[in-house]
Amino acid sequence: VWCEALGIERVSVHDNFFDLGGHSLLSMKVIERIRKETAVVISPRVLLMESLGAIAATHSLPDVDSKPDIQDTGGQQQRSVDSSANVERKAAASPGFFNKIKNRLLNK
Repeated sequence: VWCEALGIERVSVHDNFFDLGGHSLLSMKVIERIRKETAVVISPRVLLMESLGAIAATHSLPDVDSKPDIQDTGGQQQRSVDSSANVERKAAASPGFFNKIKNRLLNK
């Protein structure tokens, strides 16, 4: 998603969206596309402050075998995001967990 939005060939897990030339309008488009394609909700502040790797480490993809945890927030439904402890637990249980997130974000 980042590569397409920014018109670049590669993104590192250490890269920050805004350092690569992103701007606020483009960030909103990227956030919406990630939400639609992965059901992961990322705030604009996170995109501004964090690297791709930090975002992937703290925002988990929904489990394929489980129902999503959807919360009603005043007429808008929003998927809850795993806590960092839960992300660490999943990462320990599944060695490819972070690669799965990174690949989904990089290849969309």
